[in-house]
Amino acid sequence: MHTSTGVQYGPYGDDLVVLYYHVSDIYATGDTYQRASYYSVGGIPHTVFDGAQNVVGAGTTVGNTFGPIVESRLAVASPVEIDVSGTIVAEGTRGTVGGTIDVTFTATDVIGAGDLVAQFVIYEDVNASYPYTVRDMLMAETILEADLEVGEHVTFNKTFTGVTNSTDNPLNMHVVVFIEDQSPQQVINAAIMPDPYSFEMVATHHAEEIDFFGEAVYTVYCTNTGTADDTYTFDFTTDFPGDPYNWVSNYCTTDGICYMGATDIFVAAGDTETLTVHIIDYNGTLVDKGVTSLSMTSAANAMEQVSEFVAFCETPAILIVDDDGPMMYETYIQDALTDNGYYPYTLSPYTDGTPGLPQLTDYYAVFWTTASRDALTITAAAEDAMMGYLDAGGNLALLSMNYLSSRSTNTFIEDYLHVTSWTNDTSGFIMTGVASDFISDGMSLGLLGGPIPYSESDSFETTSDVIFTTGSGNKALKISENGHKIVFFAFPFEDIKTDDPDPNNQMTVAGKIMDWFDFDETGVEEPETDFTKLALRQNTPNPFNPVTNIQFSVPANAGAVELSVYNVNGQLVRTLVDSEIEAGPHSVVWNGRDEGGRSVATGVYFARLVTAEETDVIKMALLK
Repeated sequence: MHTSTGVQYGPYGDDLVVLYYHVSDIYATGDTYQRASYYSVGGIPHTVFDGAQNVVGAGTTVGNTFGPIVESRLAVASPVEIDVSGTIVAEGTRGTVGGTIDVTFTATDVIGAGDLVAQFVIYEDVNASYPYTVRDMLMAETILEADLEVGEHVTFNKTFTGVTNSTDNPLNMHVVVFIEDQSPQQVINAAIMPDPYSFEMVATHHAEEIDFFGEAVYTVYCTNTGTADDTYTFDFTTDFPGDPYNWVSNYCTTDGICYMGATDIFVAAGDTETLTVHIIDYNGTLVDKGVTSLSMTSAANAMEQVSEFVAFCETPAILIVDDDGPMMYETYIQDALTDNGYYPYTLSPYTDGTPGLPQLTDYYAVFWTTASRDALTITAAAEDAMMGYLDAGGNLALLSMNYLSSRSTNTFIEDYLHVTSWTNDTSGFIMTGVASDFISDGMSLGLLGGPIPYSESDSFETTSDVIFTTGSGNKALKISENGHKIVFFAFPFEDIKTDDPDPNNQMTVAGKIMDWFDFDETGVEEPETDFTKLALRQNTPNPFNPVTNIQFSVPANAGAVELSVYNVNGQLVRTLVDSEIEAGPHSVVWNGRDEGGRSVATGVYFARLVTAEETDVIKMALLK
């Protein structure tokens, strides 16, 4: 089969070997153009199954149109077995690899063809969007049918050098060998060359919330998946903000020996070394996150894998899935959440791979953005992971103006977003909030002058709660059901202004989304329609630096409401609210500044909520 390459592809695993011959982008080469000409490719995408069947056009998957074709080809027994071995190593020239290929073709049945060639292809898993990308095709070798009579074999030895490796990671480079009959251009069998020095790290989880002086522990299984014994160097890097001594991190073997630096461990082929990674909040004074990376490097070929682990101290575990390719639009969401006192961790499918369900479930909230990119980067597997995350009680903010326009309807759209229809690219430059909505009440978000063309924003009809509209239709929704919550924007969050007055800015919008995720709608708190008394909740985070969120609720007919911050001497520092406001839940952010805009000093402060009838006070700690 001319089909998969080292990773599971649908239900077919290694029975399916996939090769992508690019002809219209930066990955196109002379070899890929030649191959497209060989198969008379016209429009693209164009899929050729073993040279026996062609499918032209997009929108097909392994599970539907492709599935029956693949299964019909798998049912055809191949008359040739392939035994391939060799090596791929990084060369001295950065970004290139070389290696060797040793292959034996053995006839197990009558081939019935005469114009046989052996093909040798080096491909790269560039990223989640471009796996199986053909980088080089070595010179083909002619095979006479007479040389492959039943029971006989033919052997070839090939070497290669200087093959482009754009990810600068030889682990992403692979070799496929296949034998084909050039008339009628059919692949007879194919095989992926196993790597003698392959290995993998698999962790039980990657993110954890801890209390002050708490410890996060992650179990990591490090397996030699190659065919040869190897010695691996393990090492640590850390990203600890502020005082580096606020965190302590190490990794330990099963015999109880712990390391804070590099060490070498021998692992036989097929064996697994189990390590535990520890991240400890040492000082117990700062609300923040600590990130530790564990690297595993092969002594045989210098290949390296890295796993990152995140500990969130006294703050929710928030993941930003930066699905905008190589662009940098994720910084808008990062800044908006950070300004609210949160410490999000960002992962890019473009460089790190798309997170699956096990990784998503590590997080209290996930913000998934495609910014201006085509939302086809959100694969069916990613949608399955989102749905599994929501089924487990997750909180998802999907910020993607192109998501609907890149889809026909599917389970996620129908059963989770409850979108019944939509219109592509309806534009709209003023997003108007919905009265009495928890998130958007009183908001009017101007998108003009933003970094992304908002003209591609979609409009939709839905049975969910609409939270933003414009003249062209509904633009955002929220839904709370079955223990999970979703916020969906069909317009670019990045175009919301950063410096417009509250509430019409990115910081407030992000904060209100998190407030809604936090809000308990099960009846533990006062129902939204029956707030009978004044309530001032503990600020989060606390201690904080430099911003914190203060949530409170106001009863009906409360009249004028004042929320102010005082220092330990009873002196007024900042008035945050001074007006009549409607009954129900509210929140406000204090940025650690006084009325004159000056940063205040480290210390204890008091938030005081006052009406004509009631007063409530909480204590807050600012630590710098």
